[in-house]
Amino acid sequence: MSESPDTSKPFGDFISSRLRVIKAYFDKWHELAIEKELGADIERVDGLDLWDQVALWARWTKRMQLQRLIHTRMKRFDTPAGEFELVASIFGDQIGLPASKIPVNNADRLEWYKRRIAAEYERKIKRAINRNWITSPIEQIFLMEWHILRIDERYAVRIQPQKKLVTSNGTVHVDFVVTTEKQGELKLAIELDGHDFHERSKEQVAKDKSRERSIVKAGYTIFRFSGSEIFRNVRRCVSEVEDLIKAHQIA
Repeated sequence: MSESPDTSKPFGDFISSRLRVIKAYFDKWHELAIEKELGADIERVDGLDLWDQVALWARWTKRMQLQRLIHTRMKRFDTPAGEFELVASIFGDQIGLPASKIPVNNADRLEWYKRRIAAEYERKIKRAINRNWITSPIEQIFLMEWHILRIDERYAVRIQPQKKLVTSNGTVHVDFVVTTEKQGELKLAIELDGHDFHERSKEQVAKDKSRERSIVKAGYTIFRFSGSEIFRNVRRCVSEVEDLIKAHQIA
């Protein structure tokens, strides 16, 4: 039976090269630099006044204390748990571990999970906004609330921003379309208005109403919210849509 190849050697070579780089750093900037700098300060002590001599003494005493502190603190990583904490703190983001201190109690662990969920939520929202070119602030706010309430996952529906619909008036763009996974069961069109109707001309209002009727004829239930409604209470707006989804699923 043939032996499986040793995959650890190439990675071991890589680690060795990285450690050599670190060694070179310490050789040049740590031990040698400190030795040279300390030697120079010893030579110039006699030429300093009393205050500067004491200050120099204090400086090097502090550096010695810090050096001891580093040595003491590194000892905490000598255990298996310490090794895991160290790897997580340095390489956590690259290998999927929390990039901060591993929590030692449930309160700290809860904080870590909160940060993790927040990061995942932020990535999801940014991806949706960028992919669909959503530039309207009120549309971004609505989508953020929709995702924080996990409407898609909880009700097995799908929200599609900037959706094109084919209607009797031609192709129209809708801010959001919500459908169930099974085609034809639920079709919602969500429109968010940056300006209220009274701010528009009669021609604009008539055009909007005609457009709205064509969307209804295409089989969609329309939800329309003003920008002020979204800014004042976006949760209430999303909850209204959610209530219709729940009623549809119960019926």
